[in-house]
Amino acid sequence: MKTYARIVDRTVLEIVTTPMEIASLYHPSLHWVDVTETPVQVNWVQGDDGTFTPPPPPPPLPLAEPTLSPSLTELLAEVATLKAQVAQLNVK
Repeated sequence: MKTYARIVDRTVLEIVTTPMEIASLYHPSLHWVDVTETPVQVNWVQGDDGTFTPPPPPPPLPLAEPTLSPSLTELLAEVATLKAQVAQLNVK
């Protein structure tokens, strides 16, 4: 049995293990590399020297904008507004 990696733009897209010759199984336009003796995984990158390395890590996620907690004065103003709204409901 041999293991082959299908390479597109230097990236491993698929890994196949088969007892058959890979060229007899797939269209000749597909690029396969024998990786029987090489530890390789999907998404790994093939270097100029033919070796495989894991893909680079994804870029970090953007940090969320910090949220400021309301001040005591703002909270008291909100409470006063709510009290006024409740008082209007009781009048009707």
